[in-house]
Formats: sequence, C-alpha cells, structure tokens
Amino acid sequence: MIRSYRAEDLASVLDLWGEFDRFHVASDPSRFRIPGDDERLARHLHYTADAESFLLVADVGSVLSGFIAGTFRKTPAVALLRDASIQELHAIFVLPDTRTESVGSELVRTALALGRTRRAREAVCHIWSFNDPAAAMVRKLGFYRQSSKFAFIFSDSEEGR
Repeated sequence: MIRSYRAEDLASVLDLWGEFDRFHVASDPSRFRIPGDDERLARHLHYTADAESFLLVADVGSVLSGFIAGTFRKTPAVALLRDASIQELHAIFVLPDTRTESVGSELVRTALALGRTRRAREAVCHIWSFNDPAAAMVRKLGFYRQSSKFAFIFSDSEEGR
C-alpha cells in the first residue's frame, strides 16, 4: 500500500534514506558521500515540513519497503494561473527484495496522481546513468528522456479536471 508519510514512520524512513545513500555511494563514490544522521534528518524533514513537498511510503505488510520524495514548484508563466506547474521527483528508493513487486512503479504512479490533483503540467526526475532499472521503470510509466533527466507530461485531457 502506498500512503503519505506519518510521524511514526521516521525511524524506518531514515533507515531507507541510509540505504538510498549507500546505493549512490557504492555506484559512484567520486560523486556521492554518506551524509551524517543530522544531515539525513534535515533532508527528510524538508519533504515533510511544507505544503509544496511530499513524502510517500510503500507499506508492504508491517514493513516500509520504499519511499518517493518530491516538491511542486511554479514557473513564472503559470504562477498566477495554476496551483503548481512542475512536480519534481527528487528521490525514489525501494528495498532490493521488494523491487520485483512493482513497489517502485506504484510509488511513482501515486506521486503522479498527487501531481494531477495539484494540477501539475509536468513531472521530472533525474536518474543517474548507473541506474538503468530506474530509467526503464519510469520509461514504462510514460516518462521520456529530456537532456539529463526524465520528464512526464500530464495529458491535455486532464487539463479540465
């Protein structure tokens, strides 16, 4: 089940953030480092502290197995006309033993549904070149490569929602 983060999830989500960080460091140690607990907590709280950010978790049984974090931002051209124009997906992580259960896809789908309710025009995510499985997953969900990131355009048929 995909749901919004709750305060009682803090310890589990911080553990998942640690796994997320270790994956990136192991994949490209020259670019990434393991942040300290305080930095990880501050980053986590950023996604739970304001109305422009979100943190969704995957609750598989009694264990959290993944998360997706993101923000909404307005672009100057539509700031007065829409609730939000860009949905940025900053971090997606699923524990390895649940990756074959479509947990990552469900996290992204749920985040996109949230984007639709916020009337986003586009969702974007950056996936590092070493993460081919994540790139394949978002392509299957309708994202396309746009320079160094992947983008998803919400369809015109959704404009009148």
